[in-house]
Amino acid sequence: MSNQIKLTIDVSDELLDKILTVMALSSAAPQMGGVPMQLMALLEDSQNHQQMKKRSLWASNLRNQTMPKRKTKKKQNKAPKERNWLAIHAHNRKGGAMTNRKKEQSKRACRGKVSKS
Repeated sequence: MSNQIKLTIDVSDELLDKILTVMALSSAAPQMGGVPMQLMALLEDSQNHQQMKKRSLWASNLRNQTMPKRKTKKKQNKAPKERNWLAIHAHNRKGGAMTNRKKEQSKRACRGKVSKS
């Protein structure tokens, strides 16, 4: 029993020409693993070119079409909400300065006992 894999790859003529050009150039250049990098660069260039074509077609189609006007909805007048007075008073209350309790106790205990000389 033999193990065989059949693989077919469809390649465009432009891409095939680019691959052959890169292979021809890479045979003249020193071998440093540059072929895969060059192939990737060519593939990216061709993909970017195709995307730009799609974008330009899309933009030209937009220019040719007239956009329909959006329907505006009428706003209904809503009654204002009642104020939460508890939250307002909590927000506006004064907390006062934070004092040192131990210092205050000693101050009150000592009051009146200090003699002036």
